[in-house]
Amino acid sequence: MCCGKSRQWVNEAMSDSLLASEKEEEEMGTQKRSTILAFAMLFLLWAAAFAVAMPKMRTEAQTLGECRDTRDITVQATSAYTVCLPLVHKYSPPQVKLGVDFGAMVTIPDVIEYDFPVSKEMGADWVRVFLGWLEIETSPGEYDWDKYDAVFDRLGELELSAMVVIYGAPDWAAEESCGPISDTLALENFLEALVPRYADVVDAWEFINEPDGRVPHVYGPAIGCWGLYPAEYARQLEMFYAKVKTLDPEALVFFGSLAYDAWGFGEPHDIFVRSFFEETLQNGAGLYFDGVGLHYYPINLEVFPTMAHKVNEIRDTMSRNGVYGKRIWITETGMWINSNEEAEAQRDFIVRELTRGFGAGVDNMFWYDPREHSIPEGAVQRWLISEEHQPVYGYGTFQHFANKLEGLHCVGAYPEVPAGIEAYQFVGPQRALYILWSNTTTKTVRIPSTVNAILTSRDGDETTVIPAQAGTVEFEVGLKPVFVEIER
Repeated sequence: MCCGKSRQWVNEAMSDSLLASEKEEEEMGTQKRSTILAFAMLFLLWAAAFAVAMPKMRTEAQTLGECRDTRDITVQATSAYTVCLPLVHKYSPPQVKLGVDFGAMVTIPDVIEYDFPVSKEMGADWVRVFLGWLEIETSPGEYDWDKYDAVFDRLGELELSAMVVIYGAPDWAAEESCGPISDTLALENFLEALVPRYADVVDAWEFINEPDGRVPHVYGPAIGCWGLYPAEYARQLEMFYAKVKTLDPEALVFFGSLAYDAWGFGEPHDIFVRSFFEETLQNGAGLYFDGVGLHYYPINLEVFPTMAHKVNEIRDTMSRNGVYGKRIWITETGMWINSNEEAEAQRDFIVRELTRGFGAGVDNMFWYDPREHSIPEGAVQRWLISEEHQPVYGYGTFQHFANKLEGLHCVGAYPEVPAGIEAYQFVGPQRALYILWSNTTTKTVRIPSTVNAILTSRDGDETTVIPAQAGTVEFEVGLKPVFVEIER
């Protein structure tokens, strides 16, 4: 009997233990299911946020050609789990800007003293500065900053932004001053001395002017000769980008401005290599620049009848190599006054071609060689400022153009016009601006508006109020461009 009671007690104890174990397993299962469910809910929240964000980002990138920064942030969900969601900023397209490039004259004292402020008065916000490495570091570790200190001190006083193009390696750092650098550590050391020195004034750094040059140019190392070495350029651009971003994270880094012209004569007569840019992208260069510079002059109208054609070809080259969201700046452009049409051709070029460039997505342009100086016989004259530091030729047109565009960004071509009319729309917080001209004959144009519009001539010397009637403003457009402003 005693043994029977003991056996019953043992059986009851084992039964209780099994029940307790089953209850514990059930509670653990419930906790695990709750954890899995919580994680699943967090994943669904992340997926929903991502699905909402991505179409907006994709649309802005395709429409505006510029993807803005999207950074990961960590959101604490519980004490054990975190989830990363994309932070989407509202996209604001950059305002259009204008600048000047004095070339080799940028370090001349009277240009610094007098022509810099005359350029600012003309409407230039930027100055592109050619900076010769070999002029500053005369021997390894020995620097002569004097003439460039004067340049950047003056730019700082005038509150002008600088884009610096670095060119010309010393003979102890490269076999050819215009070409690939053999001592890249020397370049890094130079950048460590250079970038912090002028970072307060310089907003953009550019690696080599016209690197697509095939061989050394008669003009010297100011024109690059990397055209046959795209892989080397891609590797050294990577180093340049990393070093500048380390020293000045807010600065823009630009792929060296491309001539992208003067070919088609057959090797070895081509001055520049058309395939150079694409070959650098195929070697990974697309990760190591914020924008690419481009030069446009009306010298190859069969291939590039307008600035927009050249810009679009560069953008298409990037797109087919998977490179998107890069700025394109026209870092050299201009029209000469020693042509059959003289200053009239220059004034028309300022409004027509610069507008076409902005319409193609460019947001900064630099007029090259604006200051009058002695030149060889037959050389072109793109001047806007005289030797006496006074406005000449197309200066007033440039100034009027800059004033009209201040604070605006370009939407693009405006299509609601008659055939033969070319029109572009710019907008800002308080006004819309239309720049129009006819490529055929004078035609009547109507633009929707409930308020009166102001029509200004190409050069700003005539202004007309256009009354709004039945929700539109109506005016005539001829061969000479006009500006039409409407308050928003």
